[in-house]
Amino acid sequence: MNLNQIKNKNIKSLIKKLSKFQSFDDAPRDLRDNLLMELRFAVLIVPAYDVNEDTFKIKYFKLTENFDNFHVYTDLSEFKKNKSKDFTPMNYELLDFENIIYFTIANLIINDAYEIPMSRIWDSISKENSNRYFFEEYSHDYSLEDTLNLIKSFNNEKLICYLNERKSIQSYDALFHVLNKSVVFADIQVIGQSDSILLSHEVESYYCISEDNCIVTYTDLESFNEDYFAVVDWLELILFVIRYQLNGIKIKTAGHEIKLSRNQLVKHFDRICQSIYEYNYTNTFRYIFKVEDYVNGRKIKLER
Repeated sequence: MNLNQIKNKNIKSLIKKLSKFQSFDDAPRDLRDNLLMELRFAVLIVPAYDVNEDTFKIKYFKLTENFDNFHVYTDLSEFKKNKSKDFTPMNYELLDFENIIYFTIANLIINDAYEIPMSRIWDSISKENSNRYFFEEYSHDYSLEDTLNLIKSFNNEKLICYLNERKSIQSYDALFHVLNKSVVFADIQVIGQSDSILLSHEVESYYCISEDNCIVTYTDLESFNEDYFAVVDWLELILFVIRYQLNGIKIKTAGHEIKLSRNQLVKHFDRICQSIYEYNYTNTFRYIFKVEDYVNGRKIKLER
């Protein structure tokens, strides 16, 4: 991600609210949980030195007698307020670093202004590592043939009925109970390709983002706006929306549309994980299909 694209507006907004309380632990639980969830998946900026193509070192403490704090920044402007030209801004995700480093740190300092005990951060990271373990160990890794069979045999009648009866989602548990037994699709923009079946890691491809900064998904094979589509892997899609700070996900039936806001996806993320890991379509996004080959009679061919 380009450094200029890193904004973390939600984190800055939450810090403003949390700063009204004497400490992080004194704040209301919902505010604390929301910030920890945002930090769990955020792309942040850290001051680094000795940066080259192969290695880097992170200067994770201030040049003072206190070496216990890890300083991160929500965006490039916040970084530039406090850091000298001796440091290079580098994008950073808390989940990527070695565990032993965090054990030596007392506090996470955001924008040189807001302090969170590192133990709270570590608890949140441990929960995500646990989620990853469950998905890696228990999810079914869909092959091309598995994914084609989903496209050939899906039945979304219950999902369509459920969505058409609602203006908004009140129970995410109930929604994902229905979604787990359904197959939903997403537009994929593909650059410079024409084959019927593509592997996403081999081509230049992107989720299509609507004008209101959402990813639109469909319950049928007749509503696409692009030439290619993929079967939605809900965990992958939700993580994408959270990490890249989109406004949410829309699910469209032939005559109706429901929006799942990013804020609600963040709020319910752990429960969503618990509800879908057994049924999750793990890695179906690795396969991209040409729309015209499947909308008419669901023509299924194992061409790769």
